[in-house]
Amino acid sequence: MNVHGGFPAACQSPFAVLSVPRGTVLLVRRCSPDEEGVPVQITEPFGAIDLVDEEAGPVLRLRGEVDSAVVARWDASGQHHGRAVAVDVSGTTFLDCRGLRLVVRETEAARRSGRMPELRRPSSSVRRLVDITGAGPLFATVA
Repeated sequence: MNVHGGFPAACQSPFAVLSVPRGTVLLVRRCSPDEEGVPVQITEPFGAIDLVDEEAGPVLRLRGEVDSAVVARWDASGQHHGRAVAVDVSGTTFLDCRGLRLVVRETEAARRSGRMPELRRPSSSVRRLVDITGAGPLFATVA
């Protein structure tokens, strides 16, 4: 469907509806009338989750706004294994309940083996979520 006649058919309309997960930034390069090809669409989540190996064991690192969309991407990635011994939330600006559930799930093996997983440098809002939900006793908080 080409709503605006000034754009080549490959570019479609600048008013096209795009379906992206909540919490995603969508950068779209529009084609100019003399440019050939399809516009490039790049999606970047507001937050990120990755697993880094440290001497003591795997550490789950959360950055930015960790919400349902970011957790869904992590779950779909297949990287999760539930053996994290610590969670670094120092770069986390927002954490929702689904993000906290991920943190609890990914550190479960450490608790079962008798270790107390670390929650590293939580912001006041992350600390408040942990306290309100009653998850505080599940972690050793490192300031």
